[in-house]
Amino acid sequence: FIKDLYPEGANVMDAELLKHLKRELRNDHRKKFIVLHSYGSHYDYYSRYGREFAEFTPDSVKELSRKNRELLVNSYDNSIRYTDAFVKSVIDAVDALGVSSAVIYTSDHGEDIFDDSRNMFLHASPLPSYYQIHVPYLVWVSDTFKSQHEAEYNMLKANVKEPISTCLVTFHTLLSMAGIRTFVFDGSCALSDHDFKARDRYYLSDHNKPKLLNECGLKECDFEKFREFGLREY
Repeated sequence: FIKDLYPEGANVMDAELLKHLKRELRNDHRKKFIVLHSYGSHYDYYSRYGREFAEFTPDSVKELSRKNRELLVNSYDNSIRYTDAFVKSVIDAVDALGVSSAVIYTSDHGEDIFDDSRNMFLHASPLPSYYQIHVPYLVWVSDTFKSQHEAEYNMLKANVKEPISTCLVTFHTLLSMAGIRTFVFDGSCALSDHDFKARDRYYLSDHNKPKLLNECGLKECDFEKFREFGLREY
């Protein structure tokens, strides 16, 4: 997390993480575990990307209100384009090593942008919405990983559409993919393990309290969105 390295209030772009990543990739350690804490699409979305990523315009917002929703969505979508490019740059840097490697990307939350009659905005609301809790989970592996860990790779592909709680599966999936075995490892929680089992999903609140999806305050309109995209409701 590099924002602490800059003056307070500085607009640090996520691409700045790449030079730190490449420095770590060049060191002599054969086994590496690197965590990149990107800032992603936090508001102000307009400040989260360069103008070359401004595919959707107009995108400059002076007032946060429902009447400006189109501009907010445009700037948010542009910030997603920037994140896509950033993640690709991370993958390219790791792939260039030509070794057994993997990149996992996920987000800790989504965003409300005045999406429905509730007029919710941002995240960490007392009650969540579909838009806050449906987040991406991307796993990329190198060709060397595929050849050396064929069973794990095949399980990743087999589980690609399974419903998951990112706060549960990430730790165990990392252990599984790295070939680490410890008494705290649970194969039923690892997407790359043959014992993986889909289970009820939890929403982790802003106070780190887990709640079942059907008990965390979601409304019928949220479950309609799950059904619209073919997702299991809970």
